[in-house]
Amino acid sequence: MTTSKWLKMDLHIHSWESNKKKSNDYKGSPYDVDMLIEKLTENNINLFSITDHNLINIELYKELCLKRDKLLEKNLNFIVGTELDILDKKIYGNKVFHTLLFFDSYDIEKINNILDSLTIEEGKNAKPSLDKIFEVMNEYNERNFILIPHFNNKSKGLQDKFMKKKSIDCLNTMIFDAYEDTNNINKIQESLDIYSKNGYDDLPMLIFSDC
Repeated sequence: MTTSKWLKMDLHIHSWESNKKKSNDYKGSPYDVDMLIEKLTENNINLFSITDHNLINIELYKELCLKRDKLLEKNLNFIVGTELDILDKKIYGNKVFHTLLFFDSYDIEKINNILDSLTIEEGKNAKPSLDKIFEVMNEYNERNFILIPHFNNKSKGLQDKFMKKKSIDCLNTMIFDAYEDTNNINKIQESLDIYSKNGYDDLPMLIFSDC
């Protein structure tokens, strides 16, 4: 007889590298791979991602890749990801919103090149549109990825009153794969009420530590 196996995940974790693109984003102490693994193990995490702002921690991810087989023996795995600023007037007017972008790849150099193409234009930090994301992903033949924006009450989250098209509709048309909401239980209930009022009770909403 088989039973379900539950995995505890935290797919929104920052490192000191995040401060390179967003000052004071990570206020904790620097950590290496061994310290990270120790903390994840203490909290019984099975799947994680380091999602720094508009870049990836190349050194950290490369070391994780070298240790991945040993991590799997400990029932621990990771997805390469980033927290990406997006400016898409077709979706959200002139307001910037944040999205978690996860890759189905462990090619760290290629992923780094993709992010450079998305966030650097003429020497300035750029904020790509959704069209730009799909265009660059296609250029690098990286077509399997997950895009999860902040939603509702979370900082830099999508809110219906600012959107050209309702957030629920955006999710249903497969622009996004899920929404990430705040980890405040009262605010989560507000978001669930939005889903309910639109006639949905099964839309994917995710809560991560953002720590």
